Amino acid sequence: MKDSKVIVVSGMGGSGKTTIVKGLIKRYPNSKYLSFDDYDIDALPFGARYFYAY
Repeated sequence: MKDSKVIVVSGMGGSGKTTIVKGLIKRYPNSKYLSFDDYDIDALPFGARYFYAY
């Protein structure tokens, strides 16, 4: 089994996160992409928000 890598891209709105992720997906076509763009993190309980540093 190959070594797996996890890459987290975080930043302010308009900072280029999506552009970087699109480039990574082109470079690593077998990769998976998990987005929190359409996720209402405010609906999470405090403990979960703390885990995500929100």
